[in-house]
Amino acid sequence: PRPEWAPEFHGEMPLPSEEDVAAFKVEATEDRPEVRDLYIEAKLNNIELKLAKNSLLPKLTVEGGPAIGSIYWVGGVGYRMASFFSMPLFNRAARGKVLHAEAQQERLAWKQAYTERQVQIDVDNWLSAQVRARDRVKAATEALRLAKTLEEGERARFNMGATSVLFVNLRERAVVQAAYELYRAQADYAVSRGGMLWARGALSKPLADNVLSKYGDPLHAAGSSGRKLPGRD
Repeated sequence: PRPEWAPEFHGEMPLPSEEDVAAFKVEATEDRPEVRDLYIEAKLNNIELKLAKNSLLPKLTVEGGPAIGSIYWVGGVGYRMASFFSMPLFNRAARGKVLHAEAQQERLAWKQAYTERQVQIDVDNWLSAQVRARDRVKAATEALRLAKTLEEGERARFNMGATSVLFVNLRERAVVQAAYELYRAQADYAVSRGGMLWARGALSKPLADNVLSKYGDPLHAAGSSGRKLPGRD
């Protein structure tokens, strides 16, 4: 894989302030796809509600045009004018559609409030994950430093003949294990930052071409088997 696909850990980033978190929540309620889908569904339901209410209104139809038949001809030109008025009395189908659209509107309102609350909770959850991952990175970094110090001390004792190679190997294994835990913590920190971008709805926005160009040709990116496949892997 390219280095851009798995970049090195560039250190910790400052945590967002309370004002930033509040702005993230507002951004999430506007840009998250699930919330936007509900907005579109609510607009469509409002159209259905208006159409259903129009069926309950009186209808007046006025028609006009050339007359058909010789009885209407006067001087070679004949016209026909007509008007129709209808008043719905027991329009149960239209009333049922209105009640259904109103119930659907209320359901969408509750679902929208629930979804907006969920996306706000997602922002808080990923912020908590970012804080915990940052603490793990700090603890793992200190653990790796101490493991290396013990390994160096054990190696110095081995050079003086005060210990055996078994204990040196144990210290080396401890260093490898501490390094592994540090890499896992750094990976979790990177995932938490990406999760925050997803929670605030930033990933639903289109990326610039200069950003996408770092990951290869968007039309002919390498597939999982190494062969060229349409689209990104």
